[in-house]
Amino acid sequence: MLAAAAIGIVIDSLLIAAGVLVNANGNAYLPLWLACIWLMFASCLSHVFSWLHERLFWASLLGAVFAPLSYWSGVQLGSMAFGFSVWISLLVFAGIWALLMPLLVWSAGCVFKQSA
Repeated sequence: MLAAAAIGIVIDSLLIAAGVLVNANGNAYLPLWLACIWLMFASCLSHVFSWLHERLFWASLLGAVFAPLSYWSGVQLGSMAFGFSVWISLLVFAGIWALLMPLLVWSAGCVFKQSA
């Protein structure tokens, strides 16, 4: 769980450093609330997303569609902003999550099988 959260925190920090994602208050670092969201998401990988452990194509597709919508929702709430146009930003997030989601659910599935 901590490894998955760390991966997400690093990726979002890199996206902020690259200017793809911008803090609404102008700070150049990942806000604490976003790190906490990563911890909560990572805690769901072995149970909530367990049905995806053997369905990596679906994990990729769902990550590419729904993760960018999650970031877009955060932007709509005013907590973050996109550094590029909406469509470019959403495509960047879709590409990242198309790779990240299957990696995370696959690794959680491996850990879950070992602990069972």
